[in-house]
Amino acid sequence: MTKAIFISHGEYEVTRHELCIGEDNVRRLNAFFNAGQSRDDRERTEHWERFRLGKEIEFTRDSVVFRTDVGRGFDECYAGNFFPVYRKVSLKRKLKEFVGRKARLLPTNPLETLQMIWGEHGALRARDVLGQGGRLTRSKLLAAHYFNRLHSHIKDWEPGRVVLEIGPGSGLLLRHLRERLGARVIVVDLPDILVFSFLSLIHANPNMTYLLPHEIKDGDGSLPECDALFLTDRQVGFIPDRCVDLAINTASFGEMFPEDVQDYFLLLRRILVEDNLFYCVNRVEKWMRRPGSSEDGGIPVRFHEYPWKEGDKDYIFNISRYHGPFTRQPFFERLVRLDTRERV
Repeated sequence: MTKAIFISHGEYEVTRHELCIGEDNVRRLNAFFNAGQSRDDRERTEHWERFRLGKEIEFTRDSVVFRTDVGRGFDECYAGNFFPVYRKVSLKRKLKEFVGRKARLLPTNPLETLQMIWGEHGALRARDVLGQGGRLTRSKLLAAHYFNRLHSHIKDWEPGRVVLEIGPGSGLLLRHLRERLGARVIVVDLPDILVFSFLSLIHANPNMTYLLPHEIKDGDGSLPECDALFLTDRQVGFIPDRCVDLAINTASFGEMFPEDVQDYFLLLRRILVEDNLFYCVNRVEKWMRRPGSSEDGGIPVRFHEYPWKEGDKDYIFNISRYHGPFTRQPFFERLVRLDTRERV
């Protein structure tokens, strides 16, 4: 079978793994890259420019090969989403810090510790996280934690609701939403990063119907009939008005320029239905630099300066407890119904 081959390093050992994804999927990915939409000359923050330069993707007759240091600002072990790779970082120790109890009082199994965090009524049980295959990684735990935080607000959804995620990274949260709630998903990401969420979703849902960016055509103003729609950040104009039930952004608004965040909020207020949800988890403050810039410290990107409105209704708004053990910087967590009313 046709394969995706990962050669990566970061907080983990250098690894090479092969993931069977099917001939048709590799063919369509190749067509996307050949169409030129995977190359983007748009200005990025220095953070994402470094990531772009540290990654190569090439196609052979029967495979697509990724050579990348995906650990820096993306996923500390992307291959660990599929394969049991070596782990250097002690998740057990980090989880103990999260729970805030003395080590001797906690279970020896990290999954049991995680269950203490979620409680007995968590929609995702700890064993479900490992059920995705591969190694227990921080990205898996984080996606499961987000899903559990959202679940009480969306548990009564009928299949077919539409979820948009801006910058889904490895696509692990979208996997939970597709598999457990039957959601249709829209992925918006940078062209050369979008492929990582695609592989996660197609691996978990081999029969998933989808459209890649080069396959999107001008239509009649309605959402295409497919399980997953993959768009680059320059294609968001294709998304029809008032068609998205839940929008998500975690950890990437804080790595954009403020004007880009402004544009995304304008998009969300256009495409979200009236009774919507927006889940946003981002750094309280982060400084971004333009590539090659000599600016001292860069440009501040502050959560409280996002273009929120008085009419936005909060369901959750707090400092994220989860992020404490994994970063030195605080994150805000906000689940909100965005005010989509047009004002003259």
